[in-house]
Amino acid sequence: KIKLPDRVLEIDPAQSATAAGGYAVSLANFKDLTVEGGAQTVFEIQIGSAWVGGISVSNCENLHLQGVRVDYSVSPSISGVLASYDAAALSVTYDIPVSFRETLKAYKASDSLGTLYSFVEYDKYTLAPKENGNILIRSQNYFADVEITPSDAADTAGTVKVTFAEAYRNSFKTPRTEELVALGFSMYGYNGMTFSACKDVYLEDCAVYACPGMGLTAGACENLFINRLMMTLKGDRLMTATADGLHLNACTGEVRITNCVIENTHDDALNIKQGYWYDVSSVDSVARTMVITRRTESISAPKEGAVLEVYDPESFAYKGSFTVKSATGTGSSFTVAVEERISGSMDLAGGVITDVSDTARLTFSNNIVRNKRNRGILVQTRNSVITNNTFDSVGHGAISIHSSLDVFNEATLPKNIRISNNKLINNGYLLGEGLQGSISVFAIGSSAVVAPIGTITGIEVSNNYIAESGNAGISFQGVGGSDTVIADNLFYNVARVATSEMSECAIGLNNSGNFAIRGNYNYNTTGSETFSGIVTAGLTDPELITLEDNYNLRYQEIAGEVTVTEVHKIDASAVTLDGDLGEWENMGTSIEMVGSSLATGEEI
Repeated sequence: KIKLPDRVLEIDPAQSATAAGGYAVSLANFKDLTVEGGAQTVFEIQIGSAWVGGISVSNCENLHLQGVRVDYSVSPSISGVLASYDAAALSVTYDIPVSFRETLKAYKASDSLGTLYSFVEYDKYTLAPKENGNILIRSQNYFADVEITPSDAADTAGTVKVTFAEAYRNSFKTPRTEELVALGFSMYGYNGMTFSACKDVYLEDCAVYACPGMGLTAGACENLFINRLMMTLKGDRLMTATADGLHLNACTGEVRITNCVIENTHDDALNIKQGYWYDVSSVDSVARTMVITRRTESISAPKEGAVLEVYDPESFAYKGSFTVKSATGTGSSFTVAVEERISGSMDLAGGVITDVSDTARLTFSNNIVRNKRNRGILVQTRNSVITNNTFDSVGHGAISIHSSLDVFNEATLPKNIRISNNKLINNGYLLGEGLQGSISVFAIGSSAVVAPIGTITGIEVSNNYIAESGNAGISFQGVGGSDTVIADNLFYNVARVATSEMSECAIGLNNSGNFAIRGNYNYNTTGSETFSGIVTAGLTDPELITLEDNYNLRYQEIAGEVTVTEVHKIDASAVTLDGDLGEWENMGTSIEMVGSSLATGEEI
């Protein structure tokens, strides 16, 4: 057992030759170890000219961390109050509070520390990301110049002037007097706490107040228990972690996250996934082998007995399931031998594959997630429970249960998840990149094609209070099965600022069916003439959905006549295929294009 002093501990990684690369504190290869701090114990990471991570833990078993907190001497983000703006020059200048004096000087002294990565305007009354505010990240290439001017004046740490690129002019929104902003001077790469290849890890009464990356990460860990973890604001800060709050990859066994507060993180509060999708490059049906190759990130070699599922990357249509006999190769490519016979008619080559055999069983309970830009929790695992939480003012939406074959290619396909007894208030109001629902469950292929009905199964959404969401209260895409249900939820003025018909509803259903919607209550006083209780799209068939004992929850009604245009075939002799288009004039049938939408429902 290690007993830590009950005070702030200034940790200077520059003074240690044994600290793990990129981290100030490291623990490795311990078993049955307890690290106990007091009520005031804080590891304050001292920053010189470059960012470092906080605590690194690897290859430990039965590890208990209690009362261990992480903070930084140089804040990875600063807050500002609008001093002035120049619309013609596309620049804004902010006064920086005195509490950031040393931070501002450190930014000025180091190009490594003084690089702006994120710009988020906040509501000065709610301290949540501002609705219709200016929100940018460095990869968009909209930051033309950042001028940092420290000051020794008694009432200010100095100023920061941000000039935007000309390409942002049409999107620039004029700020208001005393507008607040959070400026992030780091994003990914330097986590507050990180755990790798550990078993039976217990965190109790710990905290990450700030970090230049993700708050807490875990990779390939078995059994992770986190209780009363605080990612909360201190002083004048508006941002805690400059990336995700918690990011868990390829964990197994039980993952329990309870009684935590995760606020003002720049990216997802929680992202939990099993790994990444791989491509099926080739198949040898005689040898019962397949070669799988990396799409984006690497995974470990599939273990003997693991179950792999194969899907079509365009449509997410299911192709087959196989049990691993052996796997050889590296992270970029594996040759996998399977137990089952591979039929020549299965057409597996060109598909995508994921390991579904040992996904973490998540319990996310009694937590508060609030005041943040991106999603609340992103769950890509199975056999999990999300219950008794509060999600408040989460800009892109509260709960995302999904898999999508996009740039990230994160896996696995979720299944058997209960979402119950949660309060979801004012989520999904940042519409530019927001989810279609405050609770959003979906599978989408690589060409933005919604997956077939029943691709995601075993979803229960019950007894939740969903209020004042930007988009729909609940959105299902590619979901179905008799083990799926939407029951006993209370909707209050949802879809208050929706920009798409598909999401201006209490429940949106795209390629979803074969389940029940029962006992739900929809209360809406927004006065919108286009709001609907339930909106369907794609191959959703109301005949395959059971509606029982719902109040004010009906399918969308389309008023007016539907124009029918008869299109007549042109006789083959009427034109000559010689490259001259002149004779096509005034031929055929004119069709008026009234509107169109993407497969995901957004109008274009």
